[in-house]
Amino acid sequence: MNCKTITLPHLKLEKNQGSRLIVRNIAIKNDDINILPTYDLFIHENDVKVLENNFLYYLDDGHLTNQGASLISDRLERKIKKTFLVKSSIY
Repeated sequence: MNCKTITLPHLKLEKNQGSRLIVRNIAIKNDDINILPTYDLFIHENDVKVLENNFLYYLDDGHLTNQGASLISDRLERKIKKTFLVKSSIY
């Protein structure tokens, strides 16, 4: 099996940082909005991991493949469980 990783330059890095800041500020003001950071799973320095071990992670510049989504699934499950545990303990 070929264990090659292919990365591409992240062309919208600075533009997206502003958008992420806006979303984070909205989430800070609203308890019903949760953010799941996934940036670290795909981006290292200024490069985006698009292929690893023959698994393609992106369909295009903003949509993950099933393999790409599988990278965030454990993190998403933990976030959901933590969110519902906290909310259920409030009531």
